[in-house]
This record gives sequence, structure tokens and C-alpha cells, in this order.
Amino acid sequence: MQLKKWQADKKSPEDVLKLLDLTVDTRLFESPLGNIWLDYLYLLKEKNNAEVLRILQTKFGDALVAKMLYDSSSVHERAKKLQEAQYKSWHTHTAYIPLDMDSDLLLEITASYFNWIKAQMLKV
Repeated sequence: MQLKKWQADKKSPEDVLKLLDLTVDTRLFESPLGNIWLDYLYLLKEKNNAEVLRILQTKFGDALVAKMLYDSSSVHERAKKLQEAQYKSWHTHTAYIPLDMDSDLLLEITASYFNWIKAQMLKV
């Protein structure tokens, strides 16, 4: 109900982010308020994972979004779908793997990305 009201009031994702008091420290996929915000993004963007990913990256930065998705993708289906959209953008060079993160995490994310590439190659 609230999501539709925000939509009718033409609230931007940024407006709702502020209303819900979400910060970069919020674990979006574990937080009930984070999930409300993600629900609103999907409502506005008609379940377009690439567009939702772009909004997340604009708000939180590429490295933090890569970390959030990596940490949550094995547990949350929504994070898994967004991570796939992220990997597709890296693969088509519309975005690049962010290098401004802890080196161990960078290696883990890179390994996960290469495993995704291998899985894609097996599909063809």
C-alpha cells in the first residue's frame, strides 16, 4: 500500500531512501527497510534488474554494490538476479569490475565472475 502511495506521490528512489533512513552501512538484502526500498525500485523500474542495479551503483558505488551482492547472492534470490545483471554488464563492458576494494574480496568476486562466465559458455 505504501509503495503505491509513494509512486502516486512521485517519490524518487532517493526520497524513499532518505525516508527509510538507509545508509551505505545498511545490509539491504537483510534489512526489512532495505527490502521495502528494493520493492519500490522494482515497482518503479518494472522489475528491470539492470536499471535497479544502476540505481544501486549510483547511490552506493560499484565496489560496495559488488560486495553487497557477493555477500548476499547465495542467500537471497533478488541479490542473485542483480549479481547476474552486474556480471552481464561487466561481460559486455558496459561496466568494469571495481578495483577499489579489499584485495581478498576482489579475488573472491573475480573468481565468482569467472565461474559465471564458464557457466555461460557451457550453456551455448
